[in-house]
Amino acid sequence: MLFVYHLGSDLPNQILQGGLRNASPETVVLPLFVDGYDANQMPMYADGPVNTIVGGINTRDPDTVKTSFRAVTFAVMGKGFICEDMGFTAPADITRAPPLLVLSDHAAFFNRTTDGIKDPGFVMQNCTITAQEESTNSLSAITYLGSPCNKYSRTIIMESFLGEVIHPKGWYKWSDNYGIETAPFLEYNNKGPGARTDKRVRWYGYHTIFQRDQMVSYTAARFIQADQWLQSAGIPYESGFVLQK
Repeated sequence: MLFVYHLGSDLPNQILQGGLRNASPETVVLPLFVDGYDANQMPMYADGPVNTIVGGINTRDPDTVKTSFRAVTFAVMGKGFICEDMGFTAPADITRAPPLLVLSDHAAFFNRTTDGIKDPGFVMQNCTITAQEESTNSLSAITYLGSPCNKYSRTIIMESFLGEVIHPKGWYKWSDNYGIETAPFLEYNNKGPGARTDKRVRWYGYHTIFQRDQMVSYTAARFIQADQWLQSAGIPYESGFVLQK
């Protein structure tokens, strides 16, 4: 099952032709305006990330699912998507299938859980990464912070709590060493048993950052210009650093 939440009708034709037209019937497409309401600022609310979980169930042959778009549980495209109090899980039977794919500018999520994030290319600040309670005694409860799935994807983990579920090496590489020399992986001021960096990978693209001024550009106010649009969305956020020096 693929659930696509499309805001507005201005989606590029190449994406429409390559994705939505070949997607499953579980697709919701909203016009630009609904009874005078701008659908480019469409909110979605639920009853909490534990009570409301969007789960992926693959109804196709896993061998035919070649892209993240076709494997993802929930995809959103357009502009101005606001989601609160909801959880997302990835299809268990598709290798590296992501639970959530956001191709929306000015998108914001609040009180959200994602089970099965596997692709890098994000900034995580003031987050908590732990294993589910029922998995803590399992060998499978060891994971990595990310891997270079794209040659120049950028992954930053900062001011977050990393549980013991994190492998000491922190990051996973493919057999052909794809991306480890070009994709930046940064860690800054994290806490918890999984935050130790003395046994991290020794890649050219990996860095443990200690200087605060090197990370200012990844705070919400600078990285996504949050003060210009997120405040009006009613989503609480920190525009700068969360933790003290």
